Amino acid sequence: MRSTSRGAIGQTEAPELLQAVTVVVRREDGTTEELGSQVQDLEDGAGGRWTATLARPERADGLPVTRPGAAAWVALEWVTATGIARVPVDAAAAQRPYGPVWVATAIGPVERHQRRSYFRVPLSAELTLTRRPTAEDAAEEGEAEPVEPVVQRGWVVDLGEGGALVGLRDEVPGVDEEVEVAIDLDAGEVRRPARVIRRVDFPGGTSGAALEFPGPDPSDRVLRAALLEAQRRQARGRRR
Repeated sequence: MRSTSRGAIGQTEAPELLQAVTVVVRREDGTTEELGSQVQDLEDGAGGRWTATLARPERADGLPVTRPGAAAWVALEWVTATGIARVPVDAAAAQRPYGPVWVATAIGPVERHQRRSYFRVPLSAELTLTRRPTAEDAAEEGEAEPVEPVVQRGWVVDLGEGGALVGLRDEVPGVDEEVEVAIDLDAGEVRRPARVIRRVDFPGGTSGAALEFPGPDPSDRVLRAALLEAQRRQARGRRR
């Protein structure tokens, strides 16, 4: 096989070298796990069935996953200019001189999806999060009228069309609480309603939340452009 950096090998579309990807692992018990990784090498194979060497995938909390385990189905997903590409793969853990990896070989056709709820790309940006207190909150404060919205400042850890992982400088909202976020991106400010799906504790003692965006939304185009540009910048930086 020969190594390549192209986003298409033979007749089969493939991710770019150094591109951030998501490894979707569906377990035999029916649960699904989505892991973050990066393409470290890409090789052409017979019939255009390419093989990607992936950095050892990690969960959202940063914990590495050493091997696919008892997986009934594994797929690789990546961002393209028109949405999300997904291809089923055979995946296995391996060792390279630079460290532990997964080796994933395409075993089926590439499918296209306009949006993935949990596909996110590492991206640094400032944000504000607005909490809208309920009538119960006003009663707890002893106020006759609803309490004014609370605006908190924070930062983006990773971002996608369907959600974000964020850090916050103040108290983290509760799970299932509905909020609004405003994210300052190079392409412009994006305002989205969001729902808190879990609390996250980061190394160093800071905290944050995993947010889910309802969608689709007109801002998806701006978000997609920001994700693609972030991936290009990261790839250029790693090539230096």
